[in-house]
Amino acid sequence: RTAGHVPILARVQLRALRGGREEEGAEREAAPRTFVVPSSQCPTLQDGLDVTCKGDTCTVSAGRHMFGLPGPYPLESRSLILTGQEGTWILGRWYGEKATCNMTQVSLYADQSNDTPEDIRMQGRVVHIAEGVWGFSACSIQCVDGVPMSLIERATVDMDACVIGGSGATDDRLARIGITIGDNCKMTMCKSTITWNKQFGIVLGDNTIIDIKSCSILDNKIGISIDGDCRS
Repeated sequence: RTAGHVPILARVQLRALRGGREEEGAEREAAPRTFVVPSSQCPTLQDGLDVTCKGDTCTVSAGRHMFGLPGPYPLESRSLILTGQEGTWILGRWYGEKATCNMTQVSLYADQSNDTPEDIRMQGRVVHIAEGVWGFSACSIQCVDGVPMSLIERATVDMDACVIGGSGATDDRLARIGITIGDNCKMTMCKSTITWNKQFGIVLGDNTIIDIKSCSILDNKIGISIDGDCRS
């Protein structure tokens, strides 16, 4: 997958200096920047995500935004700070591997009727995190007949004041499972709601660690399913 409007060489140089796979070998880091979407510098969400590197912030204005390339957005071995405002919706799927990401006041949604062949490989997951550290504050993650969030391979997620599940209470708007937490993963949830899932609110794998404080798990067929040993 190539960058949207950023020349490949420039993208590699930015990552070497500020983030991405080469950040460990960087001699210095530039001062953090803020990129606003939309703006003359970043007309689209794809532009903002592609130029945002370690320490930068991508701020997305209210409205509906989509990726400029087919398939889930790959956040791999890099850092991202993404902020929105009331009414900021990002339509599409996310694949994170060995990444660090913090999202604030952003609503994420994916609809299988709009999936590309690349999206279909996500098997209905909106956010799929492998071996990374992610934080969500005042966010919503929704889908229909899918899985809003899944964690695998020692992923760690912290959620505060978030809503995870389907897009509504009727059968045609329910998600399948709110969150799947794979083996050896860790989830911390505070003041969040898991709702409108036709099967389970949360599915826990083996050796998972989950810390739930002041949360609501409601309007799911089954609230929590434990497939192995977990610590709470």
